[in-house]
Amino acid sequence: MSLKAIAADVALIQGLLDLGAALPYADELEEALRNLGWPGWRDHENCWPHGDHKRSHRVLLDLGGGRILHTSIQDDQVTDLCLIFAVFWPPFGREHHEPAPADGTADPHDDYFGPAFVRHPRARRAAFNMTFERFSQLIGMEIGTPLAERPSLYDWRRLAWTHHSCLISLIQCDDNLTLGEYDSAQISFVPWAPGDPIEPIEP
Repeated sequence: MSLKAIAADVALIQGLLDLGAALPYADELEEALRNLGWPGWRDHENCWPHGDHKRSHRVLLDLGGGRILHTSIQDDQVTDLCLIFAVFWPPFGREHHEPAPADGTADPHDDYFGPAFVRHPRARRAAFNMTFERFSQLIGMEIGTPLAERPSLYDWRRLAWTHHSCLISLIQCDDNLTLGEYDSAQISFVPWAPGDPIEPIEP
């Protein structure tokens, strides 16, 4: 078993909340990223755009050490932000079917994730759950208790908050980046306004 997790601290959470507060405006997101010392989505040396640049594209931003912020831009509007902060191997249902690594120190897909992910090669699933709880506690210290816990068809744990103009979700789910080779924990932000429903946002 193997856990990889980004070290959670107040500075990281505050920075992510600042990014969420910039939604849905791409220019404000760009300014917030640079104010935090992170690469802007227009900095093509640090991002990989996909799609039609004139209308819609998805950009992956490396915030340092392989902390990848997934962003989607639609006509200069930001439609979502997402940061994977922990992954656990093997995923649900495969605990007894995956061979242990030969050296016993890492899973077979270790090189997918950068040095910002601290390796815990012998961690149990309880440690993965504790990482999720740690992020939840840090968010709660900044903006209060979650409004709802509403898992969907695509995840088994989802906490929701609203903050400024965004809906924040803390999620445990299959990791799409590795096509389900891991379970992942991630934080996502989508534009939100008073009166909008607080419902799971499906991929």
